[in-house]
Amino acid sequence: GYLEDEAIEENPIGVGLVDEALFRERHEWPAPQIEHEAQPIRTVTDRPKPAGIAPISPFWKERAELAGTYDDEWLQNRHPLLPPDFDFAFWQAAPRDQISDPWLSGDEPFELNRLLPQFENLKGSLPKVALKVDIDQGNGVQVAQMVLDGVHFDMRPSVGRVFLTWRTAFPWPARRGLPRLSFVDRVETV
Repeated sequence: GYLEDEAIEENPIGVGLVDEALFRERHEWPAPQIEHEAQPIRTVTDRPKPAGIAPISPFWKERAELAGTYDDEWLQNRHPLLPPDFDFAFWQAAPRDQISDPWLSGDEPFELNRLLPQFENLKGSLPKVALKVDIDQGNGVQVAQMVLDGVHFDMRPSVGRVFLTWRTAFPWPARRGLPRLSFVDRVETV
């Protein structure tokens, strides 16, 4: 049925590809269920970049090409550290067109169009929440602001939630003191 030698590396679990000869034999084939609105599939020969809203596997081309070079040079001189050409964007599982740069600040509007059968358009705003972590390791209180770096819409029936992820990093070598999470007071400007 499908053209095995023309698999799309960006989406190895896609429905496959059909050429014109196969399409003439049979006019109905499974098609992608999500496509980019700017690149709709109009003919059997169209090959737009795959579109989607799910996490990208680290083994798929879009992320794997960011992992760096693991060759003999790396093995002999750098292992177990990451290679020098490792791109930290590799750790982002979202499709590149869905990664916010700079970080989200909270209260950003969102709009989901034609993704849910029960809602043609679902609009809203993220909550305006800012978080920080305080820790006293014996040499004074250190404060680390957290960044909102993840938004996950789980719109399955009976779930209907939006999950937000904030992150931060600070040195904690002696593992003394306990990190304490708190809200940041924001001064509202009118």
